[in-house]
Amino acid sequence: MTPALSDDPRASLPPFKPLEPTDFLLPRTPLYRSKLKPCPTPLPYFTGREDALQRMASYFESELDEDSNRVFVLYGPPGSGKTEIAYEYIRRNQHLAEDWSSRISTIFVIDASSQQSIVCGWGAIAHAAQLEGRMDVVIRWMASLHDPWLLFLDNATDASLDIANLPHTGKNGSIIVTTRDQEVVKGVAAGAGDAWFHVSCLPMEDALSLLSRVCPGDDEDEAKLREALVTKLGFLPLPIRLAGSAIKFFPLTLSDYLKLVDHDQDSQPAELTHPSVGDEPPPLYTNNLENVWNITVNRLRTAASDLLVLCALMHHRDIPLQIFRSAAEHMGTPRLSDPPAESLHTAFKDLEGVLSSYKLPGETWDQAAFDTEISDLHQLGLIQVAPSFISLHGALSVFKLPHSRIQSKHAEVLLAASLKEEDVETLDFPYRAALSLHVSSTLCHLAPETAEPSTVALFSPLFVSVNLFSQAEAISRSLVAREEAQHGAAHPTTMKAKLLLASVLEAQEKWDQCHALASDILIGGVNDAVVDTFRTTALVVSSLQGIGKLEEARECAVNFLKAQQMGMWQKDAESLLPKQLLASALKNLGRLREARAVELEILEAQSNELGPDHPSTLFVLYQLALSCSLLGEWSAARDGLRTTLQGRSRVLGDQHKDTLETQRSLVQILGKLGEWKESKIVAEKLLEYRTAALGPEHLDVFNSKSDLADTLLHLGQLNKSRNLAQQAAEGLQQLLGPRHASALDAQLIVARVLVALGRWEDSRKLCVPLVQWRSERLGHEHRDTLQVMETQAYAMNHVGRAREARQIAERIFDIRHRVSGPGHPDTLCAMHLVAVNLGTLGHWEACRNIISNVVDIRCRVAGQEHPTTLSAQSYLAFALMNLRETDEANRIASTCRDAQSRVLGPSHPDTLETMHVTSCILGNMGKWEEASELCRKNLDTRENVLGRQHPDTMNSMFNLSVALHKLRRLQNAATMASQTVERYQEVYGAKHPFTMAARARLEAIEEDSGSSSSSWLASARSRFAGMLVKQS
Repeated sequence: MTPALSDDPRASLPPFKPLEPTDFLLPRTPLYRSKLKPCPTPLPYFTGREDALQRMASYFESELDEDSNRVFVLYGPPGSGKTEIAYEYIRRNQHLAEDWSSRISTIFVIDASSQQSIVCGWGAIAHAAQLEGRMDVVIRWMASLHDPWLLFLDNATDASLDIANLPHTGKNGSIIVTTRDQEVVKGVAAGAGDAWFHVSCLPMEDALSLLSRVCPGDDEDEAKLREALVTKLGFLPLPIRLAGSAIKFFPLTLSDYLKLVDHDQDSQPAELTHPSVGDEPPPLYTNNLENVWNITVNRLRTAASDLLVLCALMHHRDIPLQIFRSAAEHMGTPRLSDPPAESLHTAFKDLEGVLSSYKLPGETWDQAAFDTEISDLHQLGLIQVAPSFISLHGALSVFKLPHSRIQSKHAEVLLAASLKEEDVETLDFPYRAALSLHVSSTLCHLAPETAEPSTVALFSPLFVSVNLFSQAEAISRSLVAREEAQHGAAHPTTMKAKLLLASVLEAQEKWDQCHALASDILIGGVNDAVVDTFRTTALVVSSLQGIGKLEEARECAVNFLKAQQMGMWQKDAESLLPKQLLASALKNLGRLREARAVELEILEAQSNELGPDHPSTLFVLYQLALSCSLLGEWSAARDGLRTTLQGRSRVLGDQHKDTLETQRSLVQILGKLGEWKESKIVAEKLLEYRTAALGPEHLDVFNSKSDLADTLLHLGQLNKSRNLAQQAAEGLQQLLGPRHASALDAQLIVARVLVALGRWEDSRKLCVPLVQWRSERLGHEHRDTLQVMETQAYAMNHVGRAREARQIAERIFDIRHRVSGPGHPDTLCAMHLVAVNLGTLGHWEACRNIISNVVDIRCRVAGQEHPTTLSAQSYLAFALMNLRETDEANRIASTCRDAQSRVLGPSHPDTLETMHVTSCILGNMGKWEEASELCRKNLDTRENVLGRQHPDTMNSMFNLSVALHKLRRLQNAATMASQTVERYQEVYGAKHPFTMAARARLEAIEEDSGSSSSSWLASARSRFAGMLVKQS
């Protein structure tokens, strides 16, 4: 049983104050640039590599085919400085380029060392640019940018990099890839010599210069020692920097350091020589990188080496410094296991010992001591420091200390201790993305069966929050399998693991599997103290909706709510989730009034608990306003949106994406109410801001263009509307694909504009695939499908397919009358369409009955001067004229035209159409002088507003020729008729009925003036008698 519907639901909506459109402070550059992860600058002692930089500059500055992708690969062994070369190239072309037009405006940096890091990288870009999380959307958006941009994919492997999914660069984009993998070179650069560069050893001169910059020294006696050291280190930048930093920091003499290097080498060649530039260094040189690491790390104090190994066990990039402090503060909270596993307990104690080095006597965090440790590691070249994050070189992250007590289990505990379950959604995206990569890297070092259930419960939602669904599902399934093997399928701990997995499946919309698991848990009859049956029941309801069992979902939601009200879940007694699920189920079933009643209860509860300005309360209010819109209660929807807009502006700011989306919904509702001028003001300001903040090729910008095009269409600004609609449709198709909902909405606006422009066949053809796609995706009776069918029927009425249009119109009306009710605005639109179709077929009595009913209901519901009411009145006058009730027709048309001139303006297409109808009525009344004056005025205005070849303009020409003929102004009539024939023939062809009617009129005028006699004139005049009425 659903909650009772209140007598006047709108009375419960919060009050609003009139809100002026926001005067946005426009940003100078797109906001996404400031939210992107900044590209690091090269190390201060970057040395040499001019050959690589020149090769890159030559490649990117060359003229390439637009269909080609500008991808340059830096290939070489670990520690050769590939990443530093890329950073230096970016620095020179982002800040130092002499030609401003060639400066790179936007840098996108993605760690391409694994599939997980690539997914997170695309996700971070999507988050910064306010795009959908789908990688393909981000890639298409990036490829559409007009300003110069560069994508840097660092440390790619053949397994991680999907070459086919690289964005198309065109003329504005560039892509740099660094890799150790020759397969990447083959795949990306296809072996083209100018598209890749082999980075290897430094020349001796550059190697010595680098060592001197890191570890200055002018002693000539050391010259040979320095040459010997850089030779032993393979002339590679990374080991040279590490060695120089260690010599300077500890300090050590060159001689002592050489002895340490010799001691760590397994073998020593008889003679060390410099390999040729571009050659791979011998294995000995590569192995020395680990030797240099060991030499440095073995000299660190224990706490510092433990800290470094912890970092090495995680992902090498962007390790948040906050996790160490958070873990230290949470170590005393026994929440990871109850009781804790022995391995976890031991790791806990070890980690407490490591972090105790950075605690003051009162157990508070000693930030100064920690900062000093980080500074020392940085001076040694072991880590790189950025605000709030540290990173290891990718080549160093593979090295561990065999004798170290720190193992992967310690990193697992560190990450788990730093993260609270309730933290996941409150952390910003870059932090969550970084944390998820560290978790993923740590778990790679662990056997799946050793990950603790409590840490899996923390890590799985973290993976889901950054779209790493495969990782979340993998660790959750592994946990279920382990618990089943150890305890059995019905054990409570197994059920807890299944609930975790079901939540992951819900996030991926794998509804069948989610429903099976959640149902299995409830059937098992587990104790709520062990397994969260409240959450499990919610999963059952949501999964039933997902698999399309809507009525079953509603019944389950009702029972869920009853059980809660009976006190089944004490800790969740005040949760609004059951009501939210019930409202959703009712909406999906089309029971909108019942859904709205439930939403009102949710709104009241949220307001009382959290306050009216809490974001969650405002979200419920926003949803309630949209429900009012679906019910056709547009005034209530407008009031709710304005209140939401006021609250979100105060709480979130004018420029928050939720505030902007509320503005967009308000634009659409104002249009429904016929308040097109206000709608235009809001739409234009929103488009201007989004263009400045997000860039001209952003999907939100295209959506705003589509909204403004619809507004301009109803304001009669057809050319501007057409241009915006086409831009929006093309942009959204490029970004999202032709079948995406937003792209289909934009194409529908284009089809409507084509109808208004008289391009009926083009509109009809465009509607055919739109109807098919929406029917396949949403069903034949969905509101969005019916909207396209409505436009299709209007177009078919004008291309000689009125009988087919009648079938479509009547089908639309039957569905809307049954689903939405007789007084819903959508039903009234369908009735209007049926009336127009009956008029086209000449069934004027039936047409008059239907359109009169539409006028009566619209006057009562929307008001006498609403644009849709006036449009219906105009057509009623036209129907009455065809029934020879000309006096009443003239009264209605005159009143309607005055109202339209006042509400819409004298040049609005609706006003001009009513003026056209009035001229027809006056002609039928024999008032040809008045009719001719009105025809002349209408023609002049339509030529200016619609264009000379618009069908409505040509119809006005035809009517004027008739009026002039009736007034015996034969020369003027012949001139006008001749021009009408020429335009009709140019647009429709010689045999079109309109062309033939105009030619018949011309022949009649010529006969009356004595200048022509036609053998077919009599039959033509008889055939086209009354064409004046038909065309109108």
